Amino acid sequence: MLSISPIASSAGGAASYYLSEEKNLNLPDVSLEKAADAKEGETNYYLKEQSAEPNTQWYGKLAEQEGMLGKPVEEHQLKEVLAGSLNDQTLKTQNSNARNGFDFTFSAPKSVSLLALVGGDKRLMTAHDDAVKFALSHIEKDAAQARQTNPDTKATSFENTGNLLFAMVRHKTSREEDPQLHTHSLTANMTKDSEGTLRALASSFKQKGGIINGT
Repeated sequence: MLSISPIASSAGGAASYYLSEEKNLNLPDVSLEKAADAKEGETNYYLKEQSAEPNTQWYGKLAEQEGMLGKPVEEHQLKEVLAGSLNDQTLKTQNSNARNGFDFTFSAPKSVSLLALVGGDKRLMTAHDDAVKFALSHIEKDAAQARQTNPDTKATSFENTGNLLFAMVRHKTSREEDPQLHTHSLTANMTKDSEGTLRALASSFKQKGGIINGT
């Protein structure tokens, strides 16, 4: 299931909230392992406790371009990104009322959550991560746009940029502290245009001609 919501709080508050949400929640990190003495063809599995594994990573074409792809999400860097800065670049146009970004939350079915988190089947965790990345790649391809204004005619146009920056933060529990495998995909309000300029994502609430413009 996918739910979408704007990141409404300040960049610093949002970064702290998403990365610390589960600090006091404790589900065991276990994996489903095949017993060493199991004979060929036998399905003799047991739960093996694992050390804590990273639950964050950067994803998207922008992450790849900036050398961030797959790296853990650190709070200070997430704060800067949500505030409109990416390494040594800053959004060309910044609106004080602009949103920091969007939270695309992907939740696994309850049965998958139980098998992955209580049953300890790490294959389902990997499958969940892969499914989230697959969906994000399509969002990036189909929805990422920058708005351009012709300096002479003042006419506006929309460029399909095909690049976004996602901070994937995987959580294991619901707000009620029940097992619920879900990933917050924090999508920064930024994209690069064809000239490599960092811009805010286009938005357009008035559509015409049957063409949807605006992210």
